[in-house]
Amino acid sequence: MKKKFITLFVSAFAVMLGMGIVVPLMPLYAQSMGATGIWLGIVFSAYSLASLILTPLMGNISDKRGRKKFICIGLLLYTVLSLGYVFADSVYSLTWVRFLHGFASAMVLPLVMAYVGDIVPMGKEGKYMGYFNVSMFMGVGFGPFIGGVLTDSFGMVSVFYAMCAPSAFALIVTSVFLTEETQSMIKKAKMHDKVYGSFKSILSNDIVKGLLTYRFINAIGMPAATAITTTVGRKYGMGTATGLFTMAMSAGMVISPLAAGGIMDTIGVKFIFYLSGAAAVIGTILFYLLTKNYGTGELK
Repeated sequence: MKKKFITLFVSAFAVMLGMGIVVPLMPLYAQSMGATGIWLGIVFSAYSLASLILTPLMGNISDKRGRKKFICIGLLLYTVLSLGYVFADSVYSLTWVRFLHGFASAMVLPLVMAYVGDIVPMGKEGKYMGYFNVSMFMGVGFGPFIGGVLTDSFGMVSVFYAMCAPSAFALIVTSVFLTEETQSMIKKAKMHDKVYGSFKSILSNDIVKGLLTYRFINAIGMPAATAITTTVGRKYGMGTATGLFTMAMSAGMVISPLAAGGIMDTIGVKFIFYLSGAAAVIGTILFYLLTKNYGTGELK
């Protein structure tokens, strides 16, 4: 289990590092192609829109077909599409690259998270999901610094080649060290619970509704939220649960940049922060109301 967890940790870190290298520079890159405020929103939303569409489907499919092969395909696409930014010559082609990149991402992080959920010991979800989230936060944390240094030293195009390298490394590590054992887990789970892998069943659960609401709006409580998702996933399917969990965040990331772009162009940037604060308060209240029974021993 330790080797698998380290492999998944490295893969998640590499992908998030590549993302962190590029994302802070994306507004500047898009503006160099003539992007307005609304087009900046569209460029950012394209990635999340694709993830929103594919993530729940990939999570559900991986519950039935296995995870490793989809993770590897996603990493391969992620690596190749990283070079697509180099050849984008307009805001329209940049949007398409972002959209396709979002499809690739839907095959990676949610399924990596699901695989972690498959292998963590019962009762240790918070500990291991906390460790796992460190990989993502480290990647996002180091990425912008590396991207800034590369841009100042070698120009903006260099960051896209740099984005490609961690994904390629993650693909090699995952291909070599990660085993595919989800099928045996699925067969065992199906013997005990017929709701496994069912969207209808998982979406009727109040705790899941609370998680999706919280994921949609907040990222502060990520380790705790992912730990609860792992617990829910043992009943409904780890891929299905983590797929929906990631989809909720993607939905927020689709809507938020579009709304923010329109608000910046019309009302002003200051209003965005007021709206964000209000949304966070509402999301936290809904999360509490929908998940207050968590920990009583039942997933109602």
